[in-house]
Amino acid sequence: MNKPALHLVRTRERTIELALEAMQWAMSDRSIPQPVRYSIAKAHTALHACRSPETVARLEREQGLR
Repeated sequence: MNKPALHLVRTRERTIELALEAMQWAMSDRSIPQPVRYSIAKAHTALHACRSPETVARLEREQGLR
């Protein structure tokens, strides 16, 4: 019997969070040249601005900032 093909649904917010996490790892990796890490940091800042206000508020609560 064939199993149904399951497709995981990744929300926009989850995609952004995964990308930001990967960028944080890349920015802290000293084996990556500094100009590249700087470019990643700029992209990280731009992507961070795409977070929804609800996500930002939740993260601030989790970190004790609110």
